[in-house]
Amino acid sequence: MKKQRPKTTDDRLHKILEATFRGELNAQLSTDSISGKLFIEVPNVTMQSSPDASAIRALIGKGGPPISIIGVSQSVRLAQDN
Repeated sequence: MKKQRPKTTDDRLHKILEATFRGELNAQLSTDSISGKLFIEVPNVTMQSSPDASAIRALIGKGGPPISIIGVSQSVRLAQDN
């Protein structure tokens, strides 16, 4: 009788690239070619593109320096550090 490997969930499906920010965040967000989902969990976000578009554009706070996320093969989470 052959031994069978137990079925396991691929860990890569659950990995998330996370960026946390302290204090008030003012930035211009642009993303492109993210194979997972994008979670934006910071206050004062104004979407400038459709949330399910392949390239996302958003104004965070009053706008400011660019945050560019390009070519990521997992989900991405942007969050406020409390």
